[in-house]
Amino acid sequence: MNHICSTKNKNAYVLFLYIIISLLLTGCKKSPKLGDYHMKQFERWSRLPWAADAKERIQYAIDTYKNKTMDRTPILIYAGLGKPVGSEEIKIYLFVLDEDKDLLGFTVNEVSPDPNGTPVALEEDYPIFAHCPAVAVANGYGFSISARNDEQRKDERLWVDHVGTDFDSQVKKQIGPEPPEPSVDWFREYDDRMFELWKSSVPPIYISIPDSDKINVKIHVYDKAGNISNTVELDASRVN
Repeated sequence: MNHICSTKNKNAYVLFLYIIISLLLTGCKKSPKLGDYHMKQFERWSRLPWAADAKERIQYAIDTYKNKTMDRTPILIYAGLGKPVGSEEIKIYLFVLDEDKDLLGFTVNEVSPDPNGTPVALEEDYPIFAHCPAVAVANGYGFSISARNDEQRKDERLWVDHVGTDFDSQVKKQIGPEPPEPSVDWFREYDDRMFELWKSSVPPIYISIPDSDKINVKIHVYDKAGNISNTVELDASRVN
């Protein structure tokens, strides 16, 4: 997994304290505006070798981001499978605009023919962002997946347990309660422990490798308010 995940509000508080302490230690240096950061993010994405439809979604995301209103429905710009350099591990990469930063998960919708040639649909929701403070207005995420075989299905019980886990309490049992005064070292250890606990507890994610002749796979993301993004065909050009 590529992103440190813990309680969303806690991460925001940690980040705020870290910034304040850094300013006190190093002096008040001018920081780039948040909006500038996200526009640079969009510019980097625009230079990636994506298909024309993804480029169109990037431009739509930029226009949405710049319209001066809070658009609560997330936009899925790109969804693709890939392997990190030197690894056989398969990851799903999701590039998302979510202005109110309340992503909850993504949905896999697969259609494949049965032995008689009749199309059969399979849909599974993976609430991977339930404890993920790395959720940002514009961000790219990478999560390890297992290439599905015919029998593999999402384990609903494991995912219910994962979503209901109180990671905050478990970490504080390991390192002690939050200190009364801000402590960069405590918050760093908190985030490190949170990442390790989260990484070890994420249940399997099963996704079939798309095949233009046999299996069609589409992805959308959804948020905690029930808003659903556009649907994107999963790009498997980097694993096939």
